[in-house]
Amino acid sequence: MDFSKIEIFKHFFSAAGTEEILSEIRQYKNDYGAAWLSEFQADFPDLTVIVDLIANHGATDAFLIFKEHIAAQIDGKQDSFFARVAARGVAFGFLETHKADIFKLHEILKAEIDKPRF
Repeated sequence: MDFSKIEIFKHFFSAAGTEEILSEIRQYKNDYGAAWLSEFQADFPDLTVIVDLIANHGATDAFLIFKEHIAAQIDGKQDSFFARVAARGVAFGFLETHKADIFKLHEILKAEIDKPRF
């Protein structure tokens, strides 16, 4: 996942973006049953970490773990200390600015993930 383009995730905070994700999750749950998560992650590798965190963690833990994941990704891709600081600033600034949206999205998606298939 390219965290320098983290702004693209804003779309998922909209009603249309949230519905797109919900629709995909529902479809995968219907098509693959208990194996839906691994199939979803195989088809949408950029969302693997996010969906795994939502499925397996509460909102606060998921948020903090995601920040750690972003930091590790940035550190692995940036040689320059100053580039790492700048990249973290952009990514973490986005997350903190949209924290309420992220928590709301987590709540909506977690409810769908935990909902029985039938």
